[in-house]
Amino acid sequence: MNDSMQDIESKSHGKALKNIFFFAGSFLVMMGLVALFNLTLDPMCYYRCETVDLDRKSQNVYYRSAQTAAANPDAEVLIVGSSRGERVSPRWVESVTGLKAINLSQGGADVFLKIALINIALAKNSNVKKIIWMADYFELVPISTDIKTRLTPVLLKYSGLQSSGLSRGGLFEQIQGIIDHRTLEAGLDLLGKNSAETFRKAGNGSEIDYLKCLDPNFVGPTSADKMNKVIGEGFASFAGGWAGVQVPHYWDVFEKEIRSLSERGIEVIINLAPYNPIMFERVMREIPVSIKNRKTWSERIQKLAGPKIKVLRFEEGIPGDDGGPRFWEDGAHPTCFGVIEMLKFGLLSK
Repeated sequence: MNDSMQDIESKSHGKALKNIFFFAGSFLVMMGLVALFNLTLDPMCYYRCETVDLDRKSQNVYYRSAQTAAANPDAEVLIVGSSRGERVSPRWVESVTGLKAINLSQGGADVFLKIALINIALAKNSNVKKIIWMADYFELVPISTDIKTRLTPVLLKYSGLQSSGLSRGGLFEQIQGIIDHRTLEAGLDLLGKNSAETFRKAGNGSEIDYLKCLDPNFVGPTSADKMNKVIGEGFASFAGGWAGVQVPHYWDVFEKEIRSLSERGIEVIINLAPYNPIMFERVMREIPVSIKNRKTWSERIQKLAGPKIKVLRFEEGIPGDDGGPRFWEDGAHPTCFGVIEMLKFGLLSK
């Protein structure tokens, strides 16, 4: 009886091991196929984008901004920023400056991506006369440095990341990029309905009807009764950046870049945008340290001001701002009207 039970237990144990090995093997095969698909198609431009190819379709929005930079060798004004800079209309900038403008802003952009895009543009372009730098506190916080910058060869090359200690990322991060389900999804999108998607010739904001934005009665896409709701939804996504600690090396990189541009005769306009006053009040209550951090940040940037460097400080609010839909889409993103109300002080004044 005991021998019979032992045989049953032994067979059961052996079957369990076979199942474990089967599922483990199946998992490894599946991961291998995903990795092969991602490496072959390279939808995020992590492996074979050493240069900017204007004919290449990519799901990497940062690479698409690089394509915009390279596609405009006659651009005279470059706009760089995060999603808060996407609301800057390059057409409006052209109308007030008489200079061709492109908007290279992309959501989440940090200091290294902005530098990479500027350097890619300058490598092909000697016409640049102005750079509008839509500044963010979080761009100098290390946690904000995006994998799309670190793993895209051409962005890494022009970013200055090599001197930061972050370079291309560790082995784990590179493997993660190969098997990441988001890379797989990007590849499937590239093969499917979004395969025709490409970069915008004038960049983000080029679709904005800036004449409507100039109307004193302008109303943005968010209705007044929904403003409090969207502010609450967006608060958590920005809280980490507000509480983050900026590091000396990032400051050194930023200041060196701004001074280098001015020494080349390029005017740099640094815009320090505020947050919706309703959200700002909540930040003061719940993350008071961020108010002190932002004050230190803005005062240090102010010290960069000079003949070729303008600093527009609106961290405490845009003149006339009531926190409503004329000035704001949500708690963090000013409307095109709000953007114009800030930048006109740098572009219309001498």
